[in-house]
Order: sequence, then C-alpha cells, then structure tokens
Amino acid sequence: MKLLFILFLALFSNSAFPQTLKNSDDNFINLTNEIKGDQKTSNNVKNDKTIDKQSDNETKKIESVMIGKLEIPSLGSIGVETSLNKKKGLNLWSNFTANNAIKYLNLLPNKISSRSYQRFLNEVYASTSEPPKGNTDEISKFLETRLVKLALNGQTDYLIKIISQLPDSPKWERWKEWYVIHHFLVKDDTNACLKISNTIKNYDSTFWKKANLLCLILQRNLSEANFIYDVMRSQNLLDDTFETLIDKILNEKQLEKFNFKDKSVTPLNLILLDITKYPISFEMIKDFGFEYKLQLSNLIYLQPEARALLIDQITTVKDINSDLLIKIYQDIKLENSNQDEILKSLNLNPNGLIRAKVWQNAMKIKDSSEKAEFILKSLLIENKHNNSKIASELYIPTLISLKTNSLSQSQTQDINYIYNLNNPEKFVDSPFSQILLDPKNKVWDEQFISRHNAWNFVNFLSYLGMQSPDITWENNLNFTSKDIKKINDKFSLNISYEDFILSRGISNNIKEKNYIKAILLIGKLIGKNELKFLNLTTFQAIDMYLTDLDFLTLRDEFRKEVLYEKFFYSKNLYNEF
Repeated sequence: MKLLFILFLALFSNSAFPQTLKNSDDNFINLTNEIKGDQKTSNNVKNDKTIDKQSDNETKKIESVMIGKLEIPSLGSIGVETSLNKKKGLNLWSNFTANNAIKYLNLLPNKISSRSYQRFLNEVYASTSEPPKGNTDEISKFLETRLVKLALNGQTDYLIKIISQLPDSPKWERWKEWYVIHHFLVKDDTNACLKISNTIKNYDSTFWKKANLLCLILQRNLSEANFIYDVMRSQNLLDDTFETLIDKILNEKQLEKFNFKDKSVTPLNLILLDITKYPISFEMIKDFGFEYKLQLSNLIYLQPEARALLIDQITTVKDINSDLLIKIYQDIKLENSNQDEILKSLNLNPNGLIRAKVWQNAMKIKDSSEKAEFILKSLLIENKHNNSKIASELYIPTLISLKTNSLSQSQTQDINYIYNLNNPEKFVDSPFSQILLDPKNKVWDEQFISRHNAWNFVNFLSYLGMQSPDITWENNLNFTSKDIKKINDKFSLNISYEDFILSRGISNNIKEKNYIKAILLIGKLIGKNELKFLNLTTFQAIDMYLTDLDFLTLRDEFRKEVLYEKFFYSKNLYNEF
C-alpha cells in the first residue's frame, strides 16, 4: 500500500502539480494593479495640445440607434445589454480604434465626484457593443480596461456577467479567480465549485488546486480532501496560513490565536478563517480592492469594528440603507468619549468607526437641544468631507422627532432646512423645492437668493425656466466688497482653460453624434471636483449636454445632486449652523 501511494504521488506530482508555491501562490492579485502604467500614460493626455487630433478621422457619425443583434460575438463585444444600449444601440465603440477607446477611458479618474454620473459611467463600461477596431492584443487591453474600471467601482453584478463570458485562457485567469472567490464569499459554494470543476483542467496555478481542496471539504469529501492535502503539502504548494487552517478543519483542531505573515491573508484564507469561526479584523481585509469589499461584508465572523470600517468604504460606491448603518453601529462596543473629542476625531479622520462613535453618542444625549446641537455640528463636519447626503439621511428621523419646544429658533430652522433638502417633494411650496422639482413658470424667491448669496445663480434659474420677480435691481448696488467676494466665491462663473477645452470638445462630439466620446468627456469635466464647488458655467453646460444627448433622467439626477450639495454648503459656509 505504501509503495502504491509513493507511485501515485510521483505520477500526481508530475502531472497535477508542476509548479511550486514560489511561482504560483494564491496570494491575491489586486485586479486593478496591472493598468497603472496605462493610467500614468493617461495622466499625460491632458498635456497634449489637443484631446485627440485624430478623433475626426477615426470616428464616423453614428447613424443608427437600433439595438439589433451582434452577428458574431467576439472578445471586443463582450458585455451586458444595458439601458444605454436601448437608448443608443450596439455601435457604441464600433467607430473607435481600440487604442483610442482606451485613451478616452483613461481620461477619467477611477471615481468621479458625482454618484449619479458614476453610475452612468459604470453602465458605459459594462455595455455590450460592436467591437472597436484593432488586433487581438489591443481588443484584449480594451476589455481589460473596462473590467478594471468596473472593479474599481465595486460593480460586482456587472463583473459576474462579463467574466462568465470570458474564454478560459491565461490572459483572463485572474478574473476567473475573482469569479470563484466572489461566489465563495457570498456563500454560493455550489456555483463556486461548479466553476472550479469546469475550469481547473485549463489552469496549472496553485490557486485552483487550493480552491478544489476547499470544495472537497465543503462537500464533506474528507477522505479525498485528506489525500490531496497530504500531496500538496509534500510538494510545498501550501502557504503556512492555508496549511494551518486546512489542518484545523480536517483534524478538528482548536485554532488558537494566530500571527499572520505578510500577504498570508489571501481571499481563500479569509474564507477558511470564516469557516473556522476565527474573528476577522479590519487589518486582515484593509488591502483588498473594491472588487472584493461588498462580498467581504458577507463574512459571518467579521468583527463589528471591521464591518463598520468596511461598510463606510462601501458607501463611496454603493447606496447603503440607513437602517443597516444603524444596526452596524449598534453592534460596536465603544468607550465613552466627550462630545468635543468625538467631533474633533470626525473632523480629522472620518471613518466608519468614528461615525459609529458619533451616532452612539448622539443617541445617548437626553436633552433635545443638546442632541440637536451635536448632530448639526457633526453634519457641518460631514459636509466638509463630502458626506452630507449619507449623514443627513441617517440623522433626519432623530432630528424631526425632537421636541420643538425645547429647541432654539435657529435649530428648528436648520432642521427644517435639512429635512427640506432631503425631501423636497414634501415641501413643494418652498423656494428650494420649486428650484429642484419643477422650476418652469415658477418665480424665484429674492429673499431666498439673497440669504444664500446666490445672485450668480440667477442666470441658471432662468435657464431652468424660472421667472424673475418684479424688483428694482439698482437697489442691490449697496453691497460691500466683502459681500461681493462671498457671492463670487460661492457661485463663481470663472471657467478654467481645461474646462473650456473640454466643453468645446463635448459640444463638437455631440454635433458629430460621437456619443460615447461626449459622455466620457463629460465625466472628465466633472472629475474629482467637489460638486459644491462646481463652476456654475460648467454646471449649466453639463445640463445642456445631457439634454442634447437625451439623457433626461440622468440630467435631472445630476441636477438635484449638485443643487443639494451647493445649498447644503451655502447653509454651512457662514456658520449658520
């Protein structure tokens, strides 16, 4: 029997496990690392004399918006049929060269400041299309760039659908690995193991052997699992963490406190840790990219503090229900701190743990006026960190439940203002609601504009269809230089040279029906710039471009998003809280 085992081991080692751990470890690859070189190149694009001198020659007018069908599916056409396809058809990229398409994609930052427009861009990245022109390597790089964009924005639903269409080749192995890890993390072991059984024959890397071993354990095929485990260990194919965890599971050993070596907490190791009921800290998951973060929240034994920090990161790419945030905050045990220290921490280092501390402290305050003051101060700080919307939605139920007779007049006004900003449909007669909901044929409120120092905003209101009140304009000439500076700082009409060039490029591409170029350039125009500081001229231009492109729902969402940020900021700017 021993001789038989040795013979089998020799055969097995030569065929099934040809690689060593050094050459094929399952230490996870951040899916976004490999295009950093492309991004460096793209950062220099703005230094070109023009955005794209050859765009007119390389891009023809798009004549049809019929969806139709892709006659011969190819690597370049891989994607998901989206609402963008229904709107603009299947020839989104067909008039690009692959290299030119990549250049335009890389003009954009990984995440832009507008959540509504970023959601739209994710749809652009995911949409199926007739492929751009180029050789196989260029087409592959084009698809890879789209996948990376989706990964950076945590678009797991799109990634699943697209990766399932990829061929089994070394080029796409890391994405296939992600597909398996995703299903393990969301507790869909059946599909994970099915993918492994169908794919393992195509790859020789250690990851697939480890994943297969994990499946044997999950399927309670312990006899075969023990045998494979012994073989892999003898071939030095297991990292220390994986070996320890498998040994614990197979031999039902107690897992004591454990010091993890550098890079030893791979996705597969995390899955094993969760199986062994080992408490998972944030330190173990902090280096995982956004392609994993949403799935990591499914780990059962993730520590409450780690879950709070993780969910806080997820809110940057996905809308999280306030009830879920509250539940997560409630599960954390925190030491008592005074209010000033908590707010100082929020100002210096806002994260999920600090926000949990802010919420817990706010809920402990009994006095209505004191509670209102603390929450309003925290919202002021959250506005500084561009988290006004999420934070205000979290605290509005508490704020409106406070006893109004215990609040100061200014506190009551501030609470009503914030509630109005978040629920304009409930205050249809308020000036802000009329601006936000349906401005046509309404008359803008002079006092409202004056209170917010929003005179430069009047031209935009006229563009929206609002009418000017019957006032004597020369009576407003008595502003001091300080007042004028406030007005100009808040609603500046100055536009940078880069924004001017981008705006002209967008306008020309819309005229030429180069829709995708126009869409991507709009994303570049928005960029990472805080929406509360978005130039009014630029804001109006984007509104017009989206109207011309017939993306009216997106236009309205973006309009509301910007207006919210500007008016929330205007309330804060002069310490009116």
